[in-house]
Amino acid sequence: MVHPRTRRIYVVDTETTGVDLEAGHTLFEVALVNLDDPLDRHQWFFALTMDEIAKADPKCLTGFGNYNGRLLLQRNVIPPDYQARKRAINQVFDYLDGSILAAVNPTFDDKFLAAFVASYGLQRVWDYHLLDIWTYS
Repeated sequence: MVHPRTRRIYVVDTETTGVDLEAGHTLFEVALVNLDDPLDRHQWFFALTMDEIAKADPKCLTGFGNYNGRLLLQRNVIPPDYQARKRAINQVFDYLDGSILAAVNPTFDDKFLAAFVASYGLQRVWDYHLLDIWTYS
């Protein structure tokens, strides 16, 4: 007998200013899609501070992550102030609380998302079981 899943699975994608947390790289975009309901999808785009831009890998600002190009296309940009970012993080938490995080590279997305929320005094609320969606294709 197949048991229905009791926890939501959100496919997450983050865009970052590089791949090295130690170098000060951070995320600037979080996108979530509910695996069971593709219409349940959400996106947060965080404007970067001057310090975050200075620490960014230049390729992520104009190339691979294309922060500059993506910034121009966003309707709702979260300003780089503490309170605005904390409100947005709380929204992300509302969706991920108790959910399982799935991604193409779940360890990477989990690491950057966890570091970002920790910088606002919060801890991960999503399930520690990370799913690699490549294994499902």
